[in-house]
Amino acid sequence: MSQCTGLFPGSSLRGCRSPRLAERDAADPVGVAKPQGGEHLGFDLGAYRRARQHRMIAAAVDAEPELLDASTLLTAPPVRTEIPFTAPVLAAGSQLAQADRLLRQQWGCGLDALGAVLATASDWPTSEHGTATVTIEDLVAESAAWSGLPADHLRAAVNRLRLHPGNAASTTEHAYTEVERRTRPLTHPLITDGENLLVLP
Repeated sequence: MSQCTGLFPGSSLRGCRSPRLAERDAADPVGVAKPQGGEHLGFDLGAYRRARQHRMIAAAVDAEPELLDASTLLTAPPVRTEIPFTAPVLAAGSQLAQADRLLRQQWGCGLDALGAVLATASDWPTSEHGTATVTIEDLVAESAAWSGLPADHLRAAVNRLRLHPGNAASTTEHAYTEVERRTRPLTHPLITDGENLLVLP
């Protein structure tokens, strides 16, 4: 049984010592004895953290410094490798196939046209600021040349992906309570800029 002081206010914890630990220290005053019978000697978290920190510092000291060019980190690589367009494969009778059919009926475009427009816009060459201004017809023409889809389908997809004052302004009284229902760049990434579109890949 341990003999401990400091169990009540005003007392000290310095006298708390287990008889078992006292016997071990008496038999091994330098603390090098190995645990007996599965005895757990504890884990020194502070020592582990110090050793880990010293190892990281030593690795950093030995490493050769490398100066990084900010322009190479913040600018997309100029090399563009074109890949062929692949239309989504929708299993007959699946929910995606039903959604695609409804999109064609209601919007005049399917998932393939939406994907082709988004992929073309995301790969559009930008300025040093990371943005680009394009016309709707240029985006449609580029998407059609790459995907081979009908231009009217792609034009309908562009119109559905546009964010403009007509769909960005909320008509509800408490619009701030319906953030998830609002039209925003997450669902309409092609931002209208006058007669053009602002693309932010």
